[in-house]
Amino acid sequence: MPKEPVTVECDEPECPLVDTEIEVCNFETGVCSVTASLAQLDLTRGQTHSLPGGRQLAAYVRDVLNVTDVDVLSMEYMESGNVFGLPVNYTTEVSSEDVPLLLYLAHESLLEQDGQVLGKLGSRIIAEVLYGLVEDAEPSIFDENGTMVVSPITGTPEVSMLDILSYVGF
Repeated sequence: MPKEPVTVECDEPECPLVDTEIEVCNFETGVCSVTASLAQLDLTRGQTHSLPGGRQLAAYVRDVLNVTDVDVLSMEYMESGNVFGLPVNYTTEVSSEDVPLLLYLAHESLLEQDGQVLGKLGSRIIAEVLYGLVEDAEPSIFDENGTMVVSPITGTPEVSMLDILSYVGF
């Protein structure tokens, strides 16, 4: 059975506000276990749901979708270290020529952005998800043809933060 939510009550500045334990439940068996590693959970879920490896996905985005600024990192680079304290050949390895998507995105971030923000492929994945959510939302800023609707604030599809602040009287 799932554990009860953790409630933290304290007035100290160092008071832990986040429950760092992650509970994983198998809904078929009802068995739950607690893990302390978000990276491990992501890797396990990637394997469970048969996500493609990072190199495979990068090659697809570059070659099939024609996103020319996405590079496929070499296995030599991928094997040169570890991220999240997990070596690249972690037990959820996709194949001898690829690595789990999470590890690939972490290495890409380290290489391209010193690990501060996502790299090109990671950013593309997030942007596509957000675009899909906005596109499918009711009401949406896109019409049924995928064209941005005209804003009542500016009379055009483009709206700046200054336009919004002026509109609300700020």
